[in-house]
Amino acid sequence: MMTISLLATTDVHGYIDEGLGDLKGLKASLGADLLIDNGDFFIGSSLATFAYVNGGESPLVGIANDIGYDVMIPGNHDLDFGLDWLISQVNGLEADYVCANLFDTHMQLVFEPYTIKVVNGIKVAVIGLLTGAFNRLTTRSSVLDVVVKPPIKVLNSLIIQIKDMADLIVVAYHGGITNNPVTGEVWTYPSSEDEAYQLMEQFPEIDSLICGHQHFINAGIHPRNIALVQPGTQGKVVGYQAFSLNQESKVEILENKIIPLTAQEFPLDNRSEYEDWLETEVDLAKVSEYITTAYPADFHFLNYTAETLDDLIADTQGPFPLSRYYLSGEELAEYLDLAEVINTSKNYTVIASPGILPEYRIREQYLIPLFDELVTHQAY
Repeated sequence: MMTISLLATTDVHGYIDEGLGDLKGLKASLGADLLIDNGDFFIGSSLATFAYVNGGESPLVGIANDIGYDVMIPGNHDLDFGLDWLISQVNGLEADYVCANLFDTHMQLVFEPYTIKVVNGIKVAVIGLLTGAFNRLTTRSSVLDVVVKPPIKVLNSLIIQIKDMADLIVVAYHGGITNNPVTGEVWTYPSSEDEAYQLMEQFPEIDSLICGHQHFINAGIHPRNIALVQPGTQGKVVGYQAFSLNQESKVEILENKIIPLTAQEFPLDNRSEYEDWLETEVDLAKVSEYITTAYPADFHFLNYTAETLDDLIADTQGPFPLSRYYLSGEELAEYLDLAEVINTSKNYTVIASPGILPEYRIREQYLIPLFDELVTHQAY
């Protein structure tokens, strides 16, 4: 009987001190055969933004190589700084970088759709898939760089081919899950953003499904004998799966669980330079000017008090740092004491940061990396 084990992270978002420092040692102590990242690795923390502003190769590339990732895939935010930037980072990786449904504007695959690793005599196929809701989730400046095809449609044309080439099929899907993987109980409405459960329902050929995107922690075995892990965010936990392959090539799930990682400072050559950058002074007038231009509305209400970039991070925390509201003039006057400057018989759209207006009047929530937008547009 042959065995194989793998570890998986997702949505690290450039956070290196929350657990990544523990990951390399854990991989060695467990004797894990493969380490996979499920996307949104390069963008999302102030360190990641600092690396982009400085130009060149992000220190996260070297960190991924040092930890020893074998396979990585893109998440929606990994494209926030543009396709060319992501490709330049991938060029420095020692890991295979795969995605089967990410195409350029000429409809050519950007990366290889899958990779096959031979481990302990077992042929393991790792397929990368990006959430089909990509267009609603990345920055406006990057959305036209690529085309993301529906993951279910792409996998449908790929899975039979791969089944004949591999003993074990792993799907690394940067999207979330809407149902309990074990019972099928509905947790939330079906969405093209989160189709992990639908992938398991439709493709019994899958042996392992890694999902993410929602920053949730889940592990469970689908009745079709598919092991699912969803390993949180920021490298605080890692998914662990182990499988065996008998003489009849039947796959058995030996383990499927989440393992917590211990926070520790990851060695970083330019940490002091990064910390000095966080103390850069912020011009709140420029911040407000950018937001009012990029997110037009009748009124804008922003409760920012930042003096430095470090403060601005706290002011613009997600997941929804801005929301669009729709209120009657009468309500608006009541909440913000504007009776003298508005027509109380009209209705208004308002952009506001959280906590100023009642949530029941939210018309749209912006799932955006606002800090990145402000810094890359030098709106400070």
